[in-house]
Amino acid sequence: MHSSDMSFTYFSPFVRVESDEIRARDIKSLAPDRNRDISLVPQVIFKDMNELGILTEAITRAGYSRIDLNMGCPFPPQVKAGRGVAAAVNPCLLAELADFVSQNPDLEFSVKMRPGISSPDEWEKTIELINKIPVKFVTLHPRVAKAGYRGKPDLECFDRFSERLHHPLIYNGDITTPSDYAVITDRFPNIKGVMLGRGMLSRPSLGAEIIGGNEWDADRRRELWLAIHRAVAESIIASSQGDAQALARLKPRLEFIESDLFDKRYLKALVKSRDLATYLSLLNI
Repeated sequence: MHSSDMSFTYFSPFVRVESDEIRARDIKSLAPDRNRDISLVPQVIFKDMNELGILTEAITRAGYSRIDLNMGCPFPPQVKAGRGVAAAVNPCLLAELADFVSQNPDLEFSVKMRPGISSPDEWEKTIELINKIPVKFVTLHPRVAKAGYRGKPDLECFDRFSERLHHPLIYNGDITTPSDYAVITDRFPNIKGVMLGRGMLSRPSLGAEIIGGNEWDADRRRELWLAIHRAVAESIIASSQGDAQALARLKPRLEFIESDLFDKRYLKALVKSRDLATYLSLLNI
C-alpha cells in the first residue's frame, strides 16, 4: 500500500529455482488470467546471479517488467542456502546484483529485506552496496531472521536504517489493525508506503478500513472472512486431487484467522475436522 495515493500493489509468493529450473507451478500462478484487474509484481528468491537470471528470463517472458527481490525470507532452509536474509548481508552478491540491475534498464526492481540474520546491525556492513543498486524502493521488515515473526518489530532499527538508506523506504511488519497503520505512519511520515502481508490474511478488510478511515465492526469483518474462505475452499477443492488433499491445503489458512471474531469452540471444530464434508458444513457450504 502506497501512502501518497493510497493505491495497492500486490506481490506474488516468491518464485524460485529448483534443479536449475523455475518451478512450473510458480510461473503458472503468474498467468494474466489468474491475476486480472490487479497490479501484480512477481517476487523472486535467489542465491546467486545464475538463479536470478533464470527467474528474470521466465518472468519477463510471462509479460512482466517489475520484479521484487526477496532478501528478507527468514526460514532457515532458505537462509542456509544463501537466499533470503543471507543475500542481504552478502557483499559479493550485492555487488553483482548492482551490476545485474544496471544491465537491465528496461526492468524495474525493488528489494524486500530484513536487517540481518542474528544481529539487527548487520545491515550496516552492506548498506552502501544496497544504496548502489538502482531499485525503485526497499521494503524493510525490522526483525532479524532468527526472530522469525516472534517478538515485536525493532522500530529503532527501522529508524536507523531509514537515515542511511538512499532509496524510498516501505515499512513491513505486524500491521494488523488500522491503529497499527496509524502508529507507523505517524512515527515515520516520510516512508513511501507499508506492506500489510500477514495482517491482510488475518483481517482481509484491513486495506479497505485504512483507505476508508473507518474501522469495521466485528460482524462485518467476520462476514468478509467467511466469504473469502468459502471462495478459497471452492477453488482449492476444484484444483485438488481428492478430499484429503483439499482439507490439508485449507487448514493452514486458519493460522491467520482473526481469532477474536469467532467462538473458540467453532474454531476448534474447524481445526479438528477430520474430513472435508465436516469442514465445509461448518462453513455453510
